[in-house]
Amino acid sequence: MVILTEIEHPIKVEFKGAIVGEYEADLLEDEKVIVELKVAKEYNPKDEPQLLNELKVTTIRVGLLIKFGKRKENSSVSFIKQNQCFISVHPGR
Repeated sequence: MVILTEIEHPIKVEFKGAIVGEYEADLLEDEKVIVELKVAKEYNPKDEPQLLNELKVTTIRVGLLIKFGKRKENSSVSFIKQNQCFISVHPGR
């Protein structure tokens, strides 16, 4: 099985059936999963809602948010499907 991974792939933003903009996903896996990578010194609670909004305005329904912090307790992985966060793992906590 081969999974196609695209880096900084442009994704069209749709609203009421019309394309209203475009942004670049950090990674796009098999045209089915948006992967967003974040690097920050500390946790930012706005990161997950940002990915949820990206999923809402595209036809893609699954997202993975990977956050790398300066310290292990500031790193996390979140799996997001459709309109909710299913799993959020904070290995350093």
